[in-house]
Amino acid sequence: MIAALMLSRILAPWSRVGAPSLLMRWGCGAYADIMKSSLYVTRSKGFTSNCEEMSSLMVGAPHGSCNENEVFSFGDRSNGALGHVDDYLNDVYEPKKIAGLPSRISKVAVGHYHSFAITEVGELWAWGRNTEGQLGPRDRTLREENCQPQRVKGLEGFKIREAAGSGVVSMAVGTDGSVWAWGKSKRGQLGLGIGVTESAIPRRLETLTGLHVVQVSLGWGHALACTKEGQIYSWGYSADGRLGFLPEKLEDQYALEEETLRGGFAGQIVLKDFEEQSPLLVWKPQLVSSMRDYEIIHVSCGMDHSLALDAGHVFSFGDNTYDQLGRQVGEMLVGLVEGDIQNSHAIHINAGLGHSLAVVSFLNGSRKQTGIHENAKSDLGVKTTGVPFSWGWNSAGQLGTMSTCPVPRPVEVLNDVISLAGGRAHSLAVTPEGKLWAWGSGLNGRLGLGSSMDEPFPVPVDSLDNHKIVQAVSGFDHNLVLAHRV
Repeated sequence: MIAALMLSRILAPWSRVGAPSLLMRWGCGAYADIMKSSLYVTRSKGFTSNCEEMSSLMVGAPHGSCNENEVFSFGDRSNGALGHVDDYLNDVYEPKKIAGLPSRISKVAVGHYHSFAITEVGELWAWGRNTEGQLGPRDRTLREENCQPQRVKGLEGFKIREAAGSGVVSMAVGTDGSVWAWGKSKRGQLGLGIGVTESAIPRRLETLTGLHVVQVSLGWGHALACTKEGQIYSWGYSADGRLGFLPEKLEDQYALEEETLRGGFAGQIVLKDFEEQSPLLVWKPQLVSSMRDYEIIHVSCGMDHSLALDAGHVFSFGDNTYDQLGRQVGEMLVGLVEGDIQNSHAIHINAGLGHSLAVVSFLNGSRKQTGIHENAKSDLGVKTTGVPFSWGWNSAGQLGTMSTCPVPRPVEVLNDVISLAGGRAHSLAVTPEGKLWAWGSGLNGRLGLGSSMDEPFPVPVDSLDNHKIVQAVSGFDHNLVLAHRV
């Protein structure tokens, strides 16, 4: 089995259909050796949670009136994800308000190259890349028109509470727990059934009917869903165990791939074309049974890895090329992130392309904190602010630490935040005071600091000083901020 999994390192670059430029630039594609096994961690005691309530708590600073909220964007303009029709040819180096959105926006979300806004009454709006139909049916399909926010058609009869996207697929979660998907994916990321690789309109994931899903997250080719009851379902591309399990008959598939590879370059091309029939693909949502005994309240997908949060613990699974799992990878497919956060209380997680982020509250006093927001308590009695931690890929300073971290380390400068967001090579944080901080790669203005300079440590985004940040989210190279004036 180990030898078979090692072969995936060779195959990985050929499985990234449509992304050769990303591979050349960022060097992703090597996979870690991970073997199928069970968890060896006891569930935290004495804490009950409601996934739906916790999901809403982990977004950003306390919301003001939705009617006062404004949506800002900054960063790379190349896919129209910034939503600025009047200036869609230029990168935006400081947060700029998006025109054309309805009033009373309550939440924002992003795909890798496109964006979403959700109104107070549950309408979903989208803009940005639409090459694969991830914006849904549009009035017009010209590239410049895709910069214009429009309401997603096909969801008019449903109130939407959450949205998420990858580079090629969009998903929405209704207040009734339903999950909807649209776009194109050869990796089964739509979750609509065997062989279904595209949908021009939102279609319900029938496999999840009867479950109350509260949140979804999408990676480069995989997807996770978290239910109100605390269960995880996953589907899509399964390499490296990023789904939390390995599909059956993988041994036979690896044997076939090894034989095909003997054909050299031509054999690799055959493997690329063969991907749709590969057992590496899981076409419909499946329960992550190894986590059945845990009450998961949030999930987050990086490009090739996954994070899950229960009542205080962070679990990781998938690719560990850049140490983004934050733990030793041996025989455990799914395991607890190690380091200081293992004996603390994590309250928020987010996965960037190849790095991971978490907010940790040291309730037992094991770590001294300063400047903690005294009133930061949720209705559940759970502390909702804490110390930011990071680990994994650090090519441009996106960890906010001095070096790459194989296990979580505190982010420099900041000692109290509410939420974190990770992009391709940058990170954002929202503080209890409603301030936005950014660090990492400044390319294309993705830090919102007015320049393209990298910042190895967190820097405040001063141009939003007259606003209170409600929420901040990051695509690969762009960001959305929900805020209101103070």
